[in-house]
Amino acid sequence: MSTPEEGSLPEFCLRCGAPIRPGRGEHYEVLIVAVADPYPPVLTQEDLQQDLDRQWRELLSQVEHLSAQEAQNQVYRRVQFPLCQGCFARWIENPTGHLRD
Repeated sequence: MSTPEEGSLPEFCLRCGAPIRPGRGEHYEVLIVAVADPYPPVLTQEDLQQDLDRQWRELLSQVEHLSAQEAQNQVYRRVQFPLCQGCFARWIENPTGHLRD
């Protein structure tokens, strides 16, 4: 990761609001990459016997109102945000926030 330029990153931890001072080793930059199911579809013989042209047209009509960004967000998202050391330590142990036994 390159050295951040002044003003290019949020200046506060996005969880607690603590000041972030880039370049001092006092925080973490968290990067989350989410992709829609990356595996090829499982097709049955019954699937192959259906009208694929009609299904393709229906799919296109469902997404034609979306902007390019909205369409991309349905298959790929990349989010980067700063967390102070304390928030990172708590977040990394339970990133989904689910209660544990």
